[in-house]
Amino acid sequence: MTDFDAQYPEAMLIYMRHNGPHFNRNLCEFAVSLMTKRNSSGDEVPVKPYTKEEVESILKAHNVKLKNN
Repeated sequence: MTDFDAQYPEAMLIYMRHNGPHFNRNLCEFAVSLMTKRNSSGDEVPVKPYTKEEVESILKAHNVKLKNN
């Protein structure tokens, strides 16, 4: 048993061994790399992903507090 195995319930381990992980950082970066948006002049431009710090700054500016962050 590895450290990974020790921290998850047995049913979850069985599921992960059979189905694998679903969405991780690499998949997120790949998905965002394919996204575009239209700017004010109507041109399609790539979407720039927010960093964790940028998201925290936006939440703080709008006085949003998250539980279990």
